[in-house]
Amino acid sequence: MGITRRDFIKYSTLGIGGGLLSVNDFFKPLMAMSPPPQKNVSYVPTVCFMCFWQCGVMARVENGRVVKLDGNPYHPLSRGKLCARGNAGMGLLYDEDRLKVPLIRTGNRGDGKYRKASWDEALGYVAEKMTSIRDKYGPEAMALLMHGPGGAFFMNLLQAYGSMNIAAPSYSMCIGARNEAFHMT
Repeated sequence: MGITRRDFIKYSTLGIGGGLLSVNDFFKPLMAMSPPPQKNVSYVPTVCFMCFWQCGVMARVENGRVVKLDGNPYHPLSRGKLCARGNAGMGLLYDEDRLKVPLIRTGNRGDGKYRKASWDEALGYVAEKMTSIRDKYGPEAMALLMHGPGGAFFMNLLQAYGSMNIAAPSYSMCIGARNEAFHMT
């Protein structure tokens, strides 16, 4: 008993159709687990501050929340690439231990006891302590060992304070090699 070409096509069509229907049932639970498509998506160009290089970043923002960081393809330094440290930058933004208000220590050093303070109170407290150090020991008693892009702001503060004790000991091991190479070539 042989099979005709017409019967072969009928049986093949039934087999393929049944197989596709069973696959659809297999993938339904997986498709239900995937998040619905986001309608409010934007990309915000920014710069990574996880290290000195300050690579260009495109932050994917969904419904007002950063959900992914990618390299900015138009940035001349990173050219669309982003290292592991840069990708981890989102962790700084949403870290549950991230400081959002100034804290003033209430216990002894190492006790971990702090209270929240306003910015005016915290800045006044720091100014008071810096003034007492300068009055008691002189401005040279204060030193700045800076590392990172924010050091310039503190450098201006320390110079206004009267101290020239400013150093960047990490410069030679980090960004210094790149900067010197750029100047020499």
